[in-house]
Amino acid sequence: MPLKQGGLHPHLIEAGDQADVKEVMVKTNAFDPDDQMRFSWYNCMTFGVESESGFIGYSWVPDPSDEYDIVPKVSFYVSTGSFESNVLADMNQISKEAANVTEKDFDIRNECTVTLRVDGTWDIEPGAPSLMLSSNVLNNLVESHLNLTSSHATLVELMTRKSAKDSTENQLMATPWLKWFVKGIANRTAQTSAYTLQQMMRIHIVNFLRPTGVELETIQVKEDGKIEAEFKRPNNHGLVQGADKYEQISLDATNSALKEAKKKKMVTDYKVSLSKNFVQDILELSK
Repeated sequence: MPLKQGGLHPHLIEAGDQADVKEVMVKTNAFDPDDQMRFSWYNCMTFGVESESGFIGYSWVPDPSDEYDIVPKVSFYVSTGSFESNVLADMNQISKEAANVTEKDFDIRNECTVTLRVDGTWDIEPGAPSLMLSSNVLNNLVESHLNLTSSHATLVELMTRKSAKDSTENQLMATPWLKWFVKGIANRTAQTSAYTLQQMMRIHIVNFLRPTGVELETIQVKEDGKIEAEFKRPNNHGLVQGADKYEQISLDATNSALKEAKKKKMVTDYKVSLSKNFVQDILELSK
């Protein structure tokens, strides 16, 4: 529809024809293209969308008595960099390194997640951010909390050792200790590191043993799932006859820690043992 520059707006009417759901059909009226030169008309047709910053779209010179079927293509370019407000970006430059999100990338809720990987590439997945991202954040918080708690426990242990050393520094000989090991294996969940499980078990076992007279010397959780904890108790005559009892306490403490880890979904299964069949138990769990 020709429009005289600076004149009245064009008069639009419904054509009466039905377009497809995802199309916009526009028909032009009959006019002489030469009239735009004769009467200084501005012959132009535009289709666009309105945003907070104004209109954006596409314009072209239409032919008379013609029909145009317009099919908008939803396409977003997600990029990183320095951009200015209300200044057009160079799409030729942006599109080379940007994530191109199209209509097929959205789910039925019109949600899409775009993730920039450490290698500079993009991941495009339908739907809102997965629970795994939230889970990773939670695991990082848990691990930070465990590290802080572990540091506090280490500080308390150092202070306790210093106090014990100060109280016995005048003694000619310190009380000897008896030591033994509890070994095991655990299958960790994907989001749990060996270090996180080790710190959690250490804190749990120390608290479990506090009233028993048994102490945790060291604990190590290896990447292959094997667990080795060293325990000790004072070697005095009152405890010698109860050796089995104190070994059982250490075994119960380790089992309790792993039971709590399974409850927190840090491990899927586990086994610890003081028996002679320990190697056989490990093989059965590793199958």
